[in-house]
Parts: sequence; C-alpha cells; structure tokens
Amino acid sequence: MYDHAKNAQMGEMIGNIAHQWRQPLSLISTVASGLKLKIEFDLFEKKDAIKELESLNNTAQHLSETIDIFRDYIKNEKRLEKVILQDRLDYALAIIGPSLNSKHIKLINKIDYEDKINIEIVIGELSQVLINIFNNAKDVLDEKQIKDKWVKISIKKSEKVVTIYIEDNAGGIKDDVLPKIFDPYFTTKHQSQGTGIGLYMSAQIVEKHLHGRLYAKNSDNGAVFVIEIPHNN
Repeated sequence: MYDHAKNAQMGEMIGNIAHQWRQPLSLISTVASGLKLKIEFDLFEKKDAIKELESLNNTAQHLSETIDIFRDYIKNEKRLEKVILQDRLDYALAIIGPSLNSKHIKLINKIDYEDKINIEIVIGELSQVLINIFNNAKDVLDEKQIKDKWVKISIKKSEKVVTIYIEDNAGGIKDDVLPKIFDPYFTTKHQSQGTGIGLYMSAQIVEKHLHGRLYAKNSDNGAVFVIEIPHNN
C-alpha cells in the first residue's frame, strides 16, 4: 500500500511543481524576448538590462530551489532533523501556492513568525501531509464552485504541542462522511480523480512518524484539518 500511496503522492507533487514552474518559465521567455527586441531595434539601456538580467537570475535560482524540493521529497531516508516549524510551513506553501492561484483560491496566511517553534522531524514528511490537505481543500473548493474561495493556515503553541489549522470555506464535510475520511481508500471522488489514500497516509505519517495527531472538524465556513505535533521549545 505504501508504494501505491507514494506513487499517488508523487503525481500530486509533479502537478504542483508544474504549476510552480509555469509562471517563472513564462517570465524568463518574456524578459529574454524583450531584451532581444531592444537590442535589435537599438533600444538597449544598460541600467534596464541589468535589472532584467537580475530578474532572470533570481527566477533561475527559484527554479533550482524547486528541484531541491522535489529531490528532498522523493528521498527514502528517514533521518530526523531539527528545524523551525515556520520554515517548513513556508516550504510547503511555496509548493502549493501556484496550484491554488491557478484555481483562483486565496491563501490566507495567519502563521505567527515571531515565536519560532523548534521541532524534530523527517524532512519532507510534514510538507507531504500539508500538501495532501491543501490539495484536498483545493479539489473540494473547485468541485463546489465556491465564490471567493480561500484556504487559511494558522498555528497555536501550547507548552508541549504545536497545533496547525488548515481551514477552507467549502461548506464543511457531511456528518456521515466526517468519521470516514481517514479510512484507507475511502473517497468521494470519481476513480479517475484520486485513490482516496491521501488523507489516510497523511494520518499515518502524523501518528507514526511525527508522533502527533491529525483530525478534522467543521467550522462556520467549512472544514478544518488539525495537526497536533510535539515541539522542542
């Protein structure tokens, strides 16, 4: 089952990387074409060209970082590392952000960056869980054709546990469905849209690898996925 799940999650990651690359590649093409035309028509300004070349370099660096993200994601190593939680959340948001934008879904970031939270995790696993949850919210918002779609992320720290909240405004999960969403292979999607293993595997990762808890509830706006994991502060 794990290999099947990994393949499914790999497909989701590739889709997110594709979204993330599309805009930067378009920017590179536009800037390069513009510079070429300016040189051909003797409109070349050194100061402007330097800015545009800097933009190209920054964009190339961004694309290089996404390769590192993908490489880290597919590693099978299970090595614990001490990291700042907010950095890992930003890491996941950088991956999923362009995919949300493509569906006109607003990302509301309510993360507290002042109080840095230290956690010890296997790099990539928390990001994998977050991406699964965000993709699930994205699919539901898109399917229900919600107006002014949004997904909100926030965190709250207690003495020993940090809680991550991911909320959408898709109207919530039906009461008879809510207890089943973390069951293996349970899905309300058509077979061509997914295998139903995303949330199940996410729960397994949180419980067995992150030593935490993953559950869902409904709010006045929609569904709220809650991730509770221990921290080292």
